[in-house]
Amino acid sequence: MRNSKGQSFSSLIRVLGLVIALAVFLAAYLPASWAQSESINGTIRGRITDPADQPIVGATATAFNVATAYTRTVTSSDDGYYVIPSLPLGTYSLTVSRDGFSTLRFSDIILQAGREAVVDAALKVGAVTTSIEVTGGAPIIDPTRTNIGGTITQTEVRNLPLTSRNPYNWIMFQPGVS
Repeated sequence: MRNSKGQSFSSLIRVLGLVIALAVFLAAYLPASWAQSESINGTIRGRITDPADQPIVGATATAFNVATAYTRTVTSSDDGYYVIPSLPLGTYSLTVSRDGFSTLRFSDIILQAGREAVVDAALKVGAVTTSIEVTGGAPIIDPTRTNIGGTITQTEVRNLPLTSRNPYNWIMFQPGVS
């Protein structure tokens, strides 16, 4: 016969084992799900400044997908930076505005899988009705990142040596993927 201290100690050991198993599971699988989200979406980020190169707080940056009319709006932080993460892939236009400044529009921003487009905006002092449109794409090469990526074509998916023909299984064969 066991006493109550022995039963409570074994219950404590059992609960502690479950907590450790759950922590190991979360540590192993959550980072992989975040990485997949980043690799199948794109991000637009940048800094919004005034003519004196000072950050503009509370400016709005609106990304508009030209093909699907998907729109997402964010505001700049205290240091003038904004980030629009997890955008579906495609061609976007970006509108940056703030009361008392001219509105800037950037067009032909092409988001590719796992890439970030850096679009910095220097707003000029102007009336609310003044608008400036900038044509030309934002650079998709960010020298501060060292990502290796690849795009899977339809031909590669059709010729997959896997029985499921699931393109996510093919990703594991790309360089730098673990």
